[in-house]
Amino acid sequence: MSTRPKFKFPASTLVRSARLLAAALEDSAYEAAMTERLGADFTTAFPGKIILLTGKVTAQSGKTGDVSGLTKEQQDQFDEMERLTHGARRTAKLAFPGQTTLLGEEFQVGAGDSKSLEAELGHATKTHAAALKYADALQAKGWLPKDTTLLGQTITALGGKDVEQESAFDDRLGMTNEKIIVANDLYHDCLVAQNAARLEYPGGKDATGSARNVTARARFLLDEFPPRDRSEPDGGTQGGTTPPPPQPNP
Repeated sequence: MSTRPKFKFPASTLVRSARLLAAALEDSAYEAAMTERLGADFTTAFPGKIILLTGKVTAQSGKTGDVSGLTKEQQDQFDEMERLTHGARRTAKLAFPGQTTLLGEEFQVGAGDSKSLEAELGHATKTHAAALKYADALQAKGWLPKDTTLLGQTITALGGKDVEQESAFDDRLGMTNEKIIVANDLYHDCLVAQNAARLEYPGGKDATGSARNVTARARFLLDEFPPRDRSEPDGGTQGGTTPPPPQPNP
């Protein structure tokens, strides 16, 4: 019997987002609180599940056209580029509310994740150009010139790697039920980690009217993952079929 993925976005997006969540779980600023909510077994096992999925894919094929084929240094640069582009776009939405054309065309808001590193670099380059152009407006909302500089540096560092990943990762992942089971398990754990983060770092505003826990919520991708699929009746708020909720810790 065929096993279906419980998500409707590229598996490369799952792996990339899981790596960012794993880094957040290991960050000393959040580690104690998240371990208390999730348990040491969960936080210890989570990075291994990422390795398990990417290892199975790598073992199936020698192709290296997708994001998982980057070196460790390049992957770190890619993750940083993604973090910064999302941050710039999030800040732009605060600076230019309702200006759909400016946000979409200049900051690439709504561009989503591509299966091509070349396309991702293209989106990031446009976002970087917009961040330079609207530096004062962004700084008023918390984005600093040094953030723009760092984004430019990550784009430059990755620009020399001309990789067309196309659908290689998903083609390899989707061939066997075993890989889909591993991917579904990792997806479920991503949602569990985010659920714990939402409970620990609630959103909304504090007594002064300032947004609460902005940095923590960004680190746990609470407004970015799962990516929205607007073709879904609910606007794709979960990016696909959501697994059953986890059982609470005893």
